[in-house]
Amino acid sequence: MSKILISPLGVGKLDRDSAKREYLEAKYRFNNKKINEYKTPFVSAAIAQHLNIDKMILVGTSKSMWEEVYRYFAENSSYELDEDYYYNLVEKIEESGVNNYYLKEKDLHKVDDAINSYLKENTNSQIEASKSKVITYGINDEEIWSNFDLFMGLTEELEDGDQVYLDITHSFRSIPLFMYLMMDFIQNLKSKQIELSGLYYGMLDIKREMDEDYAPVIDYKPLFEISKWIRGVYDFTNYGNGYLISELSNDKELADRINRVSDLFNINYIKELKTQIRKLNEQLQATDLKNLKVLNYIVPNLEEFLNRFENIKSDWKFQLEISKWFHENNKYGNAYISLVESVLTYICEFYDLDFTDFNDRMLAKVLVGSKEIRRKYSDLNKLMSLSNKFLKTNTIRRSVAHGSLSETARVSKQDIENYVKYQNEIESLLNSFKLKEEINNIHITELKDYYRY
Repeated sequence: MSKILISPLGVGKLDRDSAKREYLEAKYRFNNKKINEYKTPFVSAAIAQHLNIDKMILVGTSKSMWEEVYRYFAENSSYELDEDYYYNLVEKIEESGVNNYYLKEKDLHKVDDAINSYLKENTNSQIEASKSKVITYGINDEEIWSNFDLFMGLTEELEDGDQVYLDITHSFRSIPLFMYLMMDFIQNLKSKQIELSGLYYGMLDIKREMDEDYAPVIDYKPLFEISKWIRGVYDFTNYGNGYLISELSNDKELADRINRVSDLFNINYIKELKTQIRKLNEQLQATDLKNLKVLNYIVPNLEEFLNRFENIKSDWKFQLEISKWFHENNKYGNAYISLVESVLTYICEFYDLDFTDFNDRMLAKVLVGSKEIRRKYSDLNKLMSLSNKFLKTNTIRRSVAHGSLSETARVSKQDIENYVKYQNEIESLLNSFKLKEEINNIHITELKDYYRY
């Protein structure tokens, strides 16, 4: 596991007396404590010393002040400065520009060596793997994508368990955007476990306003965390996965409750899910949000999502609403399962059966699945219509539950497209007073007579 700093490099300011480019020397202070203060022209050097960085990756254009990086890190370590190399760098950089990227990455090998020497002597780094990367100006789509590819390529420089620190003080304002995309990609799509441990900005603009003329170095990592919260809320309200919110929350009781609700959404245990949604909503409403920072802003979104289900009193209506939500979020299999189960729960409630009991549900199934009931009560239009819809959707449910091996794309596409029609028809029937009247003509003893399960 290594500590890696990725830092952009700008062009600096020209010293009119010596024609030398440089960053102005500043006192960089961390955590507003003088003991954590470092006097240097390069904030990257201050960050490296403060955090004991093992490896530095500098990113700049062919016009960036690479020659001064080389000079500074060589002179502040035992590395021997090669003046011929230094002036060769100056020449190549001067000839480079927006229309001519004369300086190449291969020209910066001694810059890497100087940085490695500095880190070895100032931060006890033992890996000697620092890199200098040259990007384009990014003035058209081709160059933008070239820069994007370079930053994505940096992921190959990182190993499992590495801690990454980003410096966004200097150079083009586009570079922090690329850095953000890179870290977002790593933390969401890469198999490597890599942590963004800091996002630093040296506030040179306000150093003259500080009593001791120093530049505060601020860690903006909490802002990066906000994107995780946003993604967490999206995952929970669209897919029922609140695991990321749970991971980010400092409230253990709340985190455990969100995890529980997520588990139940994913395993589709509707009865307990209804109970846990109610308890989670109650817990959110009872939580003092004033000191919970980001959570204070996302709780209204969570409550809006939970309220969709919490105020539904009937269990069959709850299952039907869950079915709609599954469909809205493209979980078609779960949508059909919940739709079919809502019919059986409706019948259980009508006959005062325990809808959580397997035998009672099988008994309820007789009403809409038994050939004998269908023959005997074929004149009950609403019931027969419900029975037909149940049998059709239950056939699809069985295919889903048992992992259908059918290769007929047309059938699966039709099943997906027909869901809304089936759902609307079943909901209309279950809300029909006429259906209740028809079922009322069938005593539960008849269901037991035809019970074959």
